[in-house]
Amino acid sequence: MKDNDHRLFGKLTELLNTWSDKGRPGRATLHEAADELLAWRRSENVPGLWVHPPRMLGATIDDGWGHGIQLILKFAEVLGCRTHFLGLLCPIDTIVEACKKERSDILGLTVLQLDSEDDLKDLRNRLPRKVRLIAGGPVFAIDPQLPERTGVDFAARDAAHFIRHMMTDAAQ
Repeated sequence: MKDNDHRLFGKLTELLNTWSDKGRPGRATLHEAADELLAWRRSENVPGLWVHPPRMLGATIDDGWGHGIQLILKFAEVLGCRTHFLGLLCPIDTIVEACKKERSDILGLTVLQLDSEDDLKDLRNRLPRKVRLIAGGPVFAIDPQLPERTGVDFAARDAAHFIRHMMTDAAQ
């Protein structure tokens, strides 16, 4: 990380500590926190956590609302990722082709339904190996072995878990 990155790392650590002390905030508060951090980064001209920012594509395969993936993409932008929202209820073919075309480093995915396991396996098998598959949604709490069975590289429990994971990745 560069010198300015330490300021962002510090702000994120402070935010995560606040959430840990006071409890997980609601969706509106999470969006406000992300918006404030983005505004701060821009006003202070603070770069993201990576010298070469990863490209993160976001989509859902069985979620018609997309609240989770929209929030994760916003925090990914706060962290310094280059983000692109593909859409809701995307077919596997569309996601795979977009990851190839966009040369994505990370695919962020929301998964809500237990019957999406075969789609996840198919997706992982067809994605370029370099694409890290980060997914979230209630199915991962219900079935903790689902990531291992489907090739999901990281299952985020919530926004804080995602941020911590990405901060660790950036620090390596």
